[in-house]
Amino acid sequence: MASKTKPPDSDSIHKIWTFLVVTAAVLLALVPAATAVTYTGNGTYSYPPIVGDEGIDAGDTTTINILSGTIEGDVESYDNSTVNFSGGTIEGYIESYGDSTVNFSGGILEDELLSSDDSTVNITGGAIEAYVESYGDSTVTITGGSIEEYLDAYAQSTVIMTGGSVESDMFSDGDATITVSGGTLGDDLGIEAIDDSTITFIGSFGFAYGDYVDGGLLDDDTLLTGTLADGTAISNIVNIEDSATITLAAPAGGGGGGGGVVVVPEPATAALVLLGAGGLICRRRAA
Repeated sequence: MASKTKPPDSDSIHKIWTFLVVTAAVLLALVPAATAVTYTGNGTYSYPPIVGDEGIDAGDTTTINILSGTIEGDVESYDNSTVNFSGGTIEGYIESYGDSTVNFSGGILEDELLSSDDSTVNITGGAIEAYVESYGDSTVTITGGSIEEYLDAYAQSTVIMTGGSVESDMFSDGDATITVSGGTLGDDLGIEAIDDSTITFIGSFGFAYGDYVDGGLLDDDTLLTGTLADGTAISNIVNIEDSATITLAAPAGGGGGGGGVVVVPEPATAALVLLGAGGLICRRRAA
């Protein structure tokens, strides 16, 4: 006859339960307080935050370091989180919200990069195979890397470009500002500013330094040629609409005038100059 197993008494059950609770508490205490996660492959991390093939959502003060591997989904940063992307491939998009920061220094982004709210995006390397758009009060700084499509700024956002490359178009809307002092603009890239936005180019150009507006000398598919402050040549079509402005400025410490080119004033200004010269000639003859 088979022996029967005696069920554990209540005291044994209590001891087992106590052991499990204590063990769980010890394991939780061993979890690092820092919220930094290093993503080095195709694994999935559940805490903190959620990382894996389907994408990344970074919140609070989390830091995500993406070094290699492939992420099939999107990467989104919220609150005061930071995403450092230096290698691998993201098949979706990157978007920053809140006061978060995205540092893009390497790797391949197959879709777009978007900045919103008060977030910050720093692009120093890597390849963005789509476009970059900034919204809200966000700031995008570009010192390297490549953008294979366009660069757009909306609302009150700020874009500063000192390096890198943009292949397609450059567009500003709302109260956005774009400042370009270096980097490469594609041969077919069109420049357009509308609404109350401003695009500023720093360097030496075939036009006088100053502000240009809708209907002025630098508008209606006018070709802007010259050299940016970093020595890169520029030769691109410009359009201005509404109350937007395109500003040509000298590098810090540079002199006035359009890089040694004869200053050609706006038509209305030229007419006033001619009238003044005519009056001067008449006074001299009368004398």
